[in-house]
Amino acid sequence: AGDGHTCALDRLERAWCWGSNWNGQVGNGTIDIMGVPAPVRVTGLGGGLNGISAGADHTCALDRLGRAWCWGAGGHGQVGDGADRDRRAPVRVSGLSRGLTGLDLRSDRSCALDRSSRAWCWGQGASTPSRVNGLSSGLTRLAVGWDHACVLDRMNRARCWGNNWNGQLGDGTETSRPAPALVRRLPGGLISLAAGGAHSCALDHGGLAWCWGANLSGQLGDGSTLDRLSPVQVRATSL
Repeated sequence: AGDGHTCALDRLERAWCWGSNWNGQVGNGTIDIMGVPAPVRVTGLGGGLNGISAGADHTCALDRLGRAWCWGAGGHGQVGDGADRDRRAPVRVSGLSRGLTGLDLRSDRSCALDRSSRAWCWGQGASTPSRVNGLSSGLTRLAVGWDHACVLDRMNRARCWGNNWNGQLGDGTETSRPAPALVRRLPGGLISLAAGGAHSCALDHGGLAWCWGANLSGQLGDGSTLDRLSPVQVRATSL
């Protein structure tokens, strides 16, 4: 789900979208300022899609060959075709060959993992993908927030980069990082990872949830509304 639109894959793994369509994010070849209130089939993509993800006003999908296709808002390069313009129907992301295995979007940024488990990102002013520096291969999970992103490395440790005004990188500071930094004070063997607007969370092998970053609305689940610069355990007293 994006800011105002939603997409899904059907049993034949075809893409359908509905909702806001100011920028073509529904992907049916049109612009509709009134929105699209019921699902429509995304133009030009067949079945067998391996994944779909929505940013604020754009959408991307992986086809059966592991190629990335994006549509919708593209003014910040988030569609990834090098044109910095909105697309009403899917276009192929430039510079990435077959074999992508994962995809995540947020705001005006898109990121993907390739079959060598390397991370690539585009958007926020970069109109074609570039490899994320400071990461080896063997990445297992990818999560993209508004202005930050996180991955799990081959040892299932969390590493994050980007803006860090609220501690969403989890390295114990409020210093933004252009390259991934290791999240501090987390147990080993993480199995899952997620990123919100300015906070991040992970699940360890024992089933415990850990979160860090912005907490004004209590989104870290530690019983407070204080931002946390490093992970805190979610207080699951009601589970």
